[in-house]
Amino acid sequence: MQISDRDFINVKANIQRLSDSKLFSGWVEDFQFPYISIRCQTDTKFTLLEEFHFELQGEVSTCTFYGMLANLDGMEQLKQILGAVSDIKVVPDITLEFRAVTQKSYTAPKESFRKAVHELTGTLVCKAGRFEVDVSDVSHGGAGVLVPAMLEIGDVVDLSITTMMRCLKFECQVKSCRQDPRTEDSYFAGLEFGSMSRIDAAAWARLMDAA
Repeated sequence: MQISDRDFINVKANIQRLSDSKLFSGWVEDFQFPYISIRCQTDTKFTLLEEFHFELQGEVSTCTFYGMLANLDGMEQLKQILGAVSDIKVVPDITLEFRAVTQKSYTAPKESFRKAVHELTGTLVCKAGRFEVDVSDVSHGGAGVLVPAMLEIGDVVDLSITTMMRCLKFECQVKSCRQDPRTEDSYFAGLEFGSMSRIDAAAWARLMDAA
């Protein structure tokens, strides 16, 4: 199977800074080797030409290479955000651009496949009430959602997502829930789907392919 750079758009990226071994994670926004743009949540200061190790968690393979920070536009964006919200403890989203300094290589997948999604919403019903939620990432067996209430791990909730094709309804178990570092009044919940009908499974697969 031929692997394309586009296979890694919107997938999770794990990054390690070589100078201090600090780990970061984010989502690939653009990838045209040797250049890559990654969106991540961080208030860490970076310097131009710092070197990093990259692992891009694709569906059929993990892409690895070494690279360096190619420009400081993301740092200027970070300064503006932190300057505007200096009295609020939030960790903003910024986009960083890198350039590879080695060839890329591929290994077997190291993590469960997830893709970031944009402008996908749903309705979640749980013990705390009924909420409109933003879907932030999707996988073959679940989804990550932003919800305005803390959910209990292990609880069963109902999630409805309306797509262009149909309304998908899932019974889900809450696998994780933590405060969203970008804001003080929302939480990121990881949901695992229960059993799906064949039609819903096919519709969900099409949604993931289009993400």
